[in-house]
Amino acid sequence: MPRKNGPWKIESSREIYKNPWMAVREDSVVSGSGKRTIFGISKLNDWVMVLPIDENNNVYLVKQFRYALGKDSIEAPAGSIGK
Repeated sequence: MPRKNGPWKIESSREIYKNPWMAVREDSVVSGSGKRTIFGISKLNDWVMVLPIDENNNVYLVKQFRYALGKDSIEAPAGSIGK
């Protein structure tokens, strides 16, 4: 049975990917104007980000290689718990 999400009607949903840190779902939907399309929805586990600041207001970041970017990224330390 179709569900609603705002003006969108969700005709079907299926999990297309899952690992211990995230899952990806694909919904087949119909817009309010009647156009059929798909949406990909990413669901992440709980996570935390830390922004360390010392007494001189220096902010500490980390540099690490990110596979999706194909290069190093400078960012705040963060992580999630796998399930």
